[in-house]
Amino acid sequence: MNYRNHILDKNKIASLGASLRAIEPKLLKQISQEFIKKIWFQGGEPYFDMCFELNNQQITWF
Repeated sequence: MNYRNHILDKNKIASLGASLRAIEPKLLKQISQEFIKKIWFQGGEPYFDMCFELNNQQITWF
């Protein structure tokens, strides 16, 4: 398999990053513990969403 086809150049990475928009936290089922928070960003491309779970301000799930 040729992996070079899967490498993104810096401009594509910057474009994807700039397309990210925060999704309203109310749309995510939050964990009942107040120090754990879920965050969702949706990108301009249908395949580019990012979800994070923070525990005491540290990423514990990506």
